[in-house]
Amino acid sequence: MGTSSLNCRGKIYFTISVILLPALAFSQSRYSRHLQPEGFSLKTDALGLLQSAIDQHSKSYAISGEIYFNHDYSLNITPGITTDEEQWISQVTKRITFEFRWYLLQEDCSCSAFFAGAFLGYNDFRQTVVPANVSTNATNYSLTTFEGGVCAGYQAVFYNHFVIDPSAQAGLSFHRNNKSTESLNSLQEPPAQNLLLRVQLGIGYRF
Repeated sequence: MGTSSLNCRGKIYFTISVILLPALAFSQSRYSRHLQPEGFSLKTDALGLLQSAIDQHSKSYAISGEIYFNHDYSLNITPGITTDEEQWISQVTKRITFEFRWYLLQEDCSCSAFFAGAFLGYNDFRQTVVPANVSTNATNYSLTTFEGGVCAGYQAVFYNHFVIDPSAQAGLSFHRNNKSTESLNSLQEPPAQNLLLRVQLGIGYRF
């Protein structure tokens, strides 16, 4: 069996496990057979804001909307954008991440708790060299990345509304559609998959 076949089978098994993990957690609801919305929160990533304040060449912004179900589960959706500017090169990454969270030991309340779950994500990266004829090895190109894995963290709720949400994501990223906008330039193919580790610190308000 060839290496490409093994890689393909591994990706299939990985995707199935990421999808089944939240599904199994959601199926274990002790309170209701149907998911019932129990609240909503809006958050931003404080670590991204801190990076943007410290580094004048790199900016990162993200906002999360989290919908809670049955006091035990939630769907957290996070769109974001990161920009890096150097003397001749501009890099922009647009992304969106979906987290399926299972809150542990909630005791039927909207209170602070640890959580675990799974995530899926999509990233669109674009690099632009300005001006195009500058003497540099860099080139204009775009790269699409899909990612998935597990997530865990702790959501602290103060006065029933104010949220602090430290979390971590670990998994794999898969690169696709590596394209150059300049036909004369050849691009070195990135690895088919990479390990991924991301840490975030959400702060926001729960309605």
